[in-house]
Amino acid sequence: VIAIPDEEITVPLLKKSPLVPDKFRGGKYLHVSDILHKCLRKIALTEREQMPMPTGALMDGQAITFAQGTALHDHVKGRLVKGHPDKVYGTWSCVCKNVHVGPCLRIDVPYTPCPNCNTHATEYNELELKDDELLVTGSPDVTLVLRKGVFTAMEIKSINGKDFATLERPIPDHIMQVTFYWLLFKRLGYTVTNKISILYVNKEYSFKSPYQ
Repeated sequence: VIAIPDEEITVPLLKKSPLVPDKFRGGKYLHVSDILHKCLRKIALTEREQMPMPTGALMDGQAITFAQGTALHDHVKGRLVKGHPDKVYGTWSCVCKNVHVGPCLRIDVPYTPCPNCNTHATEYNELELKDDELLVTGSPDVTLVLRKGVFTAMEIKSINGKDFATLERPIPDHIMQVTFYWLLFKRLGYTVTNKISILYVNKEYSFKSPYQ
């Protein structure tokens, strides 16, 4: 048995580890989520002055919350892809990302293995919508083709059990985000449905359905 000091135990080690960077997605196109949640004045000034966008870091509590949301998103997307390959539309890649297919429905992806990793292009990637006039881009969490040639956007939001239990209507910011995706679809010439979807997922265990 070897004695070690407390500072070599797990929590102190984590405290000395680098924080997760909070990166800004720069470039020619402004992302829909940045329009809603970032300071547009700061973005405009940094572009005008040709300065790099200031970046920060996520504290562990926030980074863990984001990681939980990402895991729940992946679970829901995976369920939809497996259950409805004739309705989920996007681009598809192999495990090593060497092969990319689409945009198309999952059911239309050719069954050809990647020469690198020998896996097929079954990994779902969100459809990217780019508007060259507005210089805005966005990627709905899930793009569904509910009828032939008719598209709809679906956004997935994970929330805690208390907020889930009292949820009576969509949160305004979420409405704005998914409506912007719907607008991008229309401006790009897609035929769209008259309804769009915000799916709320309960982060906590419940006997009832985790979805609203």
